[in-house]
Amino acid sequence: MPESQELSLFYDQLAKEIQLSQTACSTAEREFNSLTSLFDNEYDNVKMFPQGSYSLGTTIRPLNADRDDFDVDFVIAFMDDDIGPSDVKENIGDVLSNSNRYKDKFSEKGRAWTVNYNNSHIDIVPAKINSAEDLYITDKNDQGYFFIKSNPKAFKNGFKIKELSIKRFMKKLQNLLNLFILIKEELYCRKRFKF
Repeated sequence: MPESQELSLFYDQLAKEIQLSQTACSTAEREFNSLTSLFDNEYDNVKMFPQGSYSLGTTIRPLNADRDDFDVDFVIAFMDDDIGPSDVKENIGDVLSNSNRYKDKFSEKGRAWTVNYNNSHIDIVPAKINSAEDLYITDKNDQGYFFIKSNPKAFKNGFKIKELSIKRFMKKLQNLLNLFILIKEELYCRKRFKF
């Protein structure tokens, strides 16, 4: 088997080894759906979507599955120009604390609420989207809550563009590797058969 095919098989196997299992992906989707349903029942002015590695398709399984868990990020954004950062954060915390399913599973982080499961957790990122479609996520410091402008959709689109560039680069690299192998074989034949 040519070396380039072996390398390609190695990368394919590596990708399969580090990606999340189908069970883990199904669990994340089930929890996204459950959270979406919970907040849809409470508010009619929220928009919810995954972000980060799960949204990009780059989530990997934990290095040590016995000790570590995988996490996914989920944005819950209020469609309201006037809502403040503390209200956004507290509204989400109130819904979680009043839910029989989540009240004993969540804790606060600076900018997120974390819902803990056996082998995973979901970071719920509180946010607001204003009338100009700008997204602001909450954060917290010693003075309290504040908003940070964010744009995960642009990041995702930029990532996809870079991913295409990387794929083109890898294809060119593969072609160069194949050419190198052919040259190496040609030189070997010339040396061996002295022509």
